[in-house]
Amino acid sequence: MLRCLWAKKSKEANNQDFLPLISHLSDTAEATARLYDIWIPENLKHFISRKLLIFLSAAHDVGKATPVFQIKPSRSGNKELDETLLSALTRAGFPVESKYIDAQKTRHELASHMVLRRFGINESLCIVLSGHHGKPPNSGQLKDLKGKAYDNHLGFNNEQWMNAQNFLFNYALECAGFSLDEARVLRLTRAEQVIFSGLIIFSDWIASDETLFPLVDVDSNTPIDSALRAEYAFEKLNLPFLWKADADEFNIFSQRFEIDYDNVRPVQAAAARIAGMSPGIMIIEAPMGEGKTEAALAAAEIIAAKRGLRGVYFALPTQATSNAMFERVIRWIKTFGENMEEYSVMLSHGKAELNKTFRNFRLSSGVETDGGEENNAFVHEWFVGRKKGILADFAVGTIDHVLMMGLKQKHLALRHLGLAGKVVVLDEVHASDLFMESYLHKALAWLGAYGVPVVALSATLPAERRNELINAYTGKVNEPVKSSAYPLITYVCGEQTEYEEIQRSDEKRSREVRLNRINDEELADKISEALSGGGCAGVIVNTVKRAQEKYRELAARFGEECVYLLHARLLACDRAKLEEKLAGMLGPPKKEEGKGEFGLPGKEDNEGKFGLTGRAENKGKFSLADTPEKTGRPEKLIVIGTQVMEQSLDYDFDVLFSDLCPVDLLLQRIGRLHRHTRERPQNLENAVCNVLCANEEKLEPGAEAVYGSYILLRTRALLREIESVCLPGDIPKLVASVYSEESGDEFAEQREAYTAKNEIRKAAAGSFQIGKPATEKSTLIGWLDTSLSDDSEKRGEAAVRDGADSIEVIVIQRLKDGFHLLGWIEKGQTIPVGVPGNNLAIKIAECSVRLPALYGGKWIINDAIKELEEAMSKHYLNITWYASPLLKGSLCLILNENMEATLCGYTIRYDKILGLQHEKEEKQ
Repeated sequence: MLRCLWAKKSKEANNQDFLPLISHLSDTAEATARLYDIWIPENLKHFISRKLLIFLSAAHDVGKATPVFQIKPSRSGNKELDETLLSALTRAGFPVESKYIDAQKTRHELASHMVLRRFGINESLCIVLSGHHGKPPNSGQLKDLKGKAYDNHLGFNNEQWMNAQNFLFNYALECAGFSLDEARVLRLTRAEQVIFSGLIIFSDWIASDETLFPLVDVDSNTPIDSALRAEYAFEKLNLPFLWKADADEFNIFSQRFEIDYDNVRPVQAAAARIAGMSPGIMIIEAPMGEGKTEAALAAAEIIAAKRGLRGVYFALPTQATSNAMFERVIRWIKTFGENMEEYSVMLSHGKAELNKTFRNFRLSSGVETDGGEENNAFVHEWFVGRKKGILADFAVGTIDHVLMMGLKQKHLALRHLGLAGKVVVLDEVHASDLFMESYLHKALAWLGAYGVPVVALSATLPAERRNELINAYTGKVNEPVKSSAYPLITYVCGEQTEYEEIQRSDEKRSREVRLNRINDEELADKISEALSGGGCAGVIVNTVKRAQEKYRELAARFGEECVYLLHARLLACDRAKLEEKLAGMLGPPKKEEGKGEFGLPGKEDNEGKFGLTGRAENKGKFSLADTPEKTGRPEKLIVIGTQVMEQSLDYDFDVLFSDLCPVDLLLQRIGRLHRHTRERPQNLENAVCNVLCANEEKLEPGAEAVYGSYILLRTRALLREIESVCLPGDIPKLVASVYSEESGDEFAEQREAYTAKNEIRKAAAGSFQIGKPATEKSTLIGWLDTSLSDDSEKRGEAAVRDGADSIEVIVIQRLKDGFHLLGWIEKGQTIPVGVPGNNLAIKIAECSVRLPALYGGKWIINDAIKELEEAMSKHYLNITWYASPLLKGSLCLILNENMEATLCGYTIRYDKILGLQHEKEEKQ
């Protein structure tokens, strides 16, 4: 009788295949059982009942046993299949009507909720079923169904329909081994509801994949064996087994990074030792070059072994840092070879498909791998795509994917599930601004509720922010850690917040950096004076427009051949080529003796074995006899850049010029100064940072717009009191002197405005945030109300970064004979009419750039997107490009023969050197 109730219909118009409802429920229960046994990590099994998970899986679509669902036509318009199933339904005695008013109010997931409620199942379980399509219902939706108004839709007023629902409900109890009385007393906390929801979504997606669980012919009477189907499906799916992490804190650095025990740095040794205590959150504060990355990976593995986790999510501030870290994590995973297991990896950001390493992994590996040691890291194709990548064992990506744990967005439970089974590493945690920090605190609250270990890394973290991170994770106000030691590891074990003061690896590495305050108009003369004997100067300013202005000024003075400009408004392909060129000139010496004294995490004395680029030529020893000609370092060079030079780029300048900026960011910039041990011009042997605009009474407008006035004024006041700093030892003292609020403040008015603005930004950030992970008897009803209407990854990333600077476009040129790449890119290759092939699509996608920040404003963003879409539609690019997976959803900026375009009353032009520029159109 129940075979006439369907769950799936063929998507092909002339195909007569379908799947009976009871078979889909059985398939899902079998899939869930296997997921629990082979995929769910031990840390989650502590609060996930296998029996309850199977029960909910077997009942998740019981709401399809309703008349309002069973009369739904197939999406393909297959009338023959629809009529066959409807005829079987009526022959079996199920009454239906031809149409049901307000059918959307009784969607099958809501009906499943109501069926379970009818049996007295607690709301905390029902909500898992009604939310399994990605968004739990709100109280209004459920209130509509509580009365009798929709009983006809649900079949609650008909014995035949209720008998079918009763049978399916009891079948779900039988699958799980529950009695009705046992099921009625079950309760789930709010955090448990999220994880159960994520698992039901995951298992339902597997069971709904027709390549794994195929449909059957509507006329077939062959019994459907779900256990056999699941066995076949999971053999084909080939999910990776659980990570066999190593908890040997004494030998882990030699095993993973080839660092002998005697050469393990104090921060690394302490991190491994503390990891052996299995802390909840660990914050490692240490200067650049102390090996924080290795410390974090080692700590993650030790904790994972202790708790039984299945992987790591390594979060970084930008796509560029994510790309570099992806290669390092791959090399780390390859040292797991002794276990002969395979581990799925993922690069998680919007341009992952453009990363050659990730692309090569997809081409050379997949679901079916040979299991060899060299291929133990692979990209599992089932995890590729929207919303599933977070489920891969080892994912590297931008911090956005952690921040979006706090964002009201469809299928959020799947993101929580993906992170709940991992160790989460937050690199350069200081790089989050106040808006992002609000989301980070919400994400930490949920990670803490799940007991997910978090390792946070920073070189310049204000004490107040450190304490806020701990409070957010623990969900309570803890006694502040007041230590001013540096390096410092702060951690939480159980209810206690502890800290350990760490000795630096080499006190001789301390260096004095002289600070000069200069006026803006002195820049060119000061550079000329500094480079009189040759050398490489870095100039870091606060805005793209100011960087472009400085380039024009300095190129005219010193010649274009030795002046370079680097910022975020260069095409991705142009910027990548420029960064690579500069890295060749300004990177570490070919042979390192100095071992990256002020380098990025991991750029240490491992002879290049775990360096950022992994280049073989960085593995030797540095001889002071090496000349610029030998090392590729130019005799004279000036690089002007923006905040993109603060982090991730391993550039070493002989002298630095920086706009006034907050002290913690200034210290990051100084990290590019005398970064490596090398021979330098005689008058630049001592490190000097010249701070622009630090003498002037008025703040530079661009800096004030970016950072506000309060912290800038306090930083400027500090710089007027000191002539030099000793790094890295002075870092915590300098940061505390600007950010600490314990002492009196002469900038009370600015502080008040700063605080008020912060409160406004926090309120704005909270408008799309989920609630706290309450442990009381609260449910997910209304959990995602007022969520983003667009649940794409790009929209989510923009939301957690305040939307500013968020419109990304692909820049092409329209000439008389059609569309082209810009002239210097692939020699201005023609873009043919039609869907671009994969290779051309990659080249097109690499021509992306973000529009100026003004286009991210609420007053203009929608109009800008509309104009861009209309221009694409005019030339049918929205049709041809959107058929390409690499270009789907992209916006295009079409330049004319003069390399210009107009957008919302502004003229935009692109120049190979200057990048994107804009100015207000003059009215005629």
